[in-house]
Amino acid sequence: MYHLSVIGSVGPPERYLESIDGWFKNIQTQTIFKLTEHIIVYAKWHEIFDKYTHLKNVKFIEETGKGVYNAWNQGIRAATTDIVTNWNIDDRRTIRANEKKLIVLHKDKTVGLVYNWANVTSKENDDPEIPEGMWRKFQWLRPEDPNWKRFCQCGPDPMWRKKYHDEVGYFDGEEFPVAADWDMWMKLYHLPVKFHLIQEELCLYYLNPEGNSTSEEGKKLNKIDDEKILKKYGVTNE
Repeated sequence: MYHLSVIGSVGPPERYLESIDGWFKNIQTQTIFKLTEHIIVYAKWHEIFDKYTHLKNVKFIEETGKGVYNAWNQGIRAATTDIVTNWNIDDRRTIRANEKKLIVLHKDKTVGLVYNWANVTSKENDDPEIPEGMWRKFQWLRPEDPNWKRFCQCGPDPMWRKKYHDEVGYFDGEEFPVAADWDMWMKLYHLPVKFHLIQEELCLYYLNPEGNSTSEEGKKLNKIDDEKILKKYGVTNE
C-alpha cells in the first residue's frame, strides 16, 4: 500500500511542543504524503498528538527503549515498506524532497542510500522553501570523494533500503549516543552499499540549541563519538 516509511522520534514532548504542529503540517505538504506511512515513536503521550490520530497513514508507537537512536530502531522494525527515512521533528523538507529521493531508489535498484544537500536555519519552524533564519548550507561530498569518510556526510534526512539492517544491525546509540547515524552510514559504505547524492537543498536543518548533538553537552559528546568512529574505521582526519 505504501512506498515509504518515515520514522519520527519525539522525546519529552514538552521539549518539542513548538515543533510538533509544524512537523505534521510539513509532512502533509509532501507530494507523496498519501503513499507514505509515518511512524511516530514517542517517549510520553501528549494531548497534542490527539489532533493527528485521524490520519490513516500515521502510526503512534510508545518508546520501549531510551534515546533517539533506539526510537529509530523501533520505528524501522515496525515499518511495512522496503524503504525508510528518519525525519527529525524540528527539521523541515521541501515539498518534493521525499519524492525525489524515492524516485532514485525506484529507478536504480543498485542504489542503496540517497542523501542530499541541506540548508541550516536558526529559526524554529522556518519555511523550507524560503528560510528566514538561513545560516549556512551543508553541501555534502560525493561518495567517491577521498575526503568523504572523514566526516558524517549523509546529513539529517537520508533515505535507504531497510533490508541492510539484516546485515549490519541497527543504530548503536549505546556506543555512539550522538553519532550512531554516522556509524551506520560507515557500516553501509563498507558493506558496500552504493550511495547517491542529490546536489540540491531538499532539507532545512534546525540548529536546535537543545538538540541531541547540537546542545552544549551534545557538542562535547559529538567530539568523543567522532574520534571513536574515525578510529573504528581506520580513517585519518588530517
